[in-house]
Amino acid sequence: MFDKNTVKHKKPLNANRVYLVLVELVMIMIVLLFMYPFYIVVSVSVKSARQALMDPSGFPISFHLENFAEAFNTMKFPTVFMNSLFITGLGVLGIVLISAFAAYPLAKARGRAYGIIYLLFVCGIMIPFHMTLVPLMKLIADLGFMNSRLGLILVYWGRDISFSIFLYVGFIRGTPSEIIDAAKLDGAGEFRTFWNIVFPLLKPITTTVVILNSLDLWNDFLLPLLTISDANKQTLPLSQYHFHGSFGTQWQLAFSAYILAMLPVIILYLFLQKNIVKGIASGALKG
Repeated sequence: MFDKNTVKHKKPLNANRVYLVLVELVMIMIVLLFMYPFYIVVSVSVKSARQALMDPSGFPISFHLENFAEAFNTMKFPTVFMNSLFITGLGVLGIVLISAFAAYPLAKARGRAYGIIYLLFVCGIMIPFHMTLVPLMKLIADLGFMNSRLGLILVYWGRDISFSIFLYVGFIRGTPSEIIDAAKLDGAGEFRTFWNIVFPLLKPITTTVVILNSLDLWNDFLLPLLTISDANKQTLPLSQYHFHGSFGTQWQLAFSAYILAMLPVIILYLFLQKNIVKGIASGALKG
């Protein structure tokens, strides 16, 4: 005897499988499409100078790992890497601390003034940064911060805290107020309550803020180009720009330099990426 229910559900089940297979094929094609430029970068970086010019998209005939050593030495990689690390590290640290401390009273305190201040920070997100670029450059020059790494860090703080405060406020509003009230009943002050109780709870959104701002500061090209002229203070993107101008016909060296510059950010993302979606969902959506 035939089971009528089995016969009825056979066609929809097969249709669902076909649909899933088609979706997976489309997704695979999209991934391959987006990975193709990365393949070109990696492929060219290990080719000889002749093959890099004659056949940039082909598979390497032989692997020339010495391209990385030559690019490493020519672009003074340790110096520019430490410059980028110093600017990104101190910049992100300041953004995290300033944004977290500012977001705590904006999220928990009551009063019209706090709402207006928070609204001003949110408005800062909506203003295109390039609209303020000319007066910002004049301000940097007047304050004597041109060709200064610390001056560049201060600019990053002012530029990026608005969005970070927006994320922190949304996340802090979702934390239980009972924990904060219990800490205050035990005699903890505002600073101790925030630092020992609230801030450890902000790990997911802090990870998100660190990743987003690290990618932003590490890859930023425009502000270092406008403010840094000393070769010993250049960041990696700025050094790559000058390096590519000097070795524009030697693609294997230029692309090797690109790989060296990308590796730190890729490693950081792989270590911290598990919290980024959770942080954005818990912070931005609640905000």
